[in-house]
Amino acid sequence: MKMYSTKYFGEFCFNEGDEDTVINSKIKVNSCDALKDVLILLNNNCKLSGKTDEFIKIFDDYYEINKNGKNEIINNYRNGGVIKEYFEICYKELDQEILEQTFGTKEYDNINIEEIIESLDLTGLVFDYNDNEIETFIMYIILDNLITMKINKEYKLSGEMYIYDN
Repeated sequence: MKMYSTKYFGEFCFNEGDEDTVINSKIKVNSCDALKDVLILLNNNCKLSGKTDEFIKIFDDYYEINKNGKNEIINNYRNGGVIKEYFEICYKELDQEILEQTFGTKEYDNINIEEIIESLDLTGLVFDYNDNEIETFIMYIILDNLITMKINKEYKLSGEMYIYDN
């Protein structure tokens, strides 16, 4: 297998057979020395032939993707989407100590969504292949839930945003 070099994730290789490629990597966050885990998954139907430059570009644009993903989450909240519903449910169902510890306040009306979302880290990049195009999904974890969204080539939301129990 050929090794590929990336700006932030170092070197790794992709499976070009029938198996998924799973890469557990680490990346610096917020330009500090702390490293965070990032899962990279290439589903087995990804056709890498002639497309590796596209993958490497996505890896090298990690910080831009992370910033745009957070903006999409904030916009979803402000527009009354699934993220707002998620926080409303959290504040109805979770213990007040957990809410204060996780979100900085026991009161739903006092949450600072920008501060909460800024503290999230992009924890996963998932690639799939559909209609001769690479599809990219990004993931964040909040509490024990996974926020996923599909992004387009400009790293903007290009489908629904979902929250799954982890």
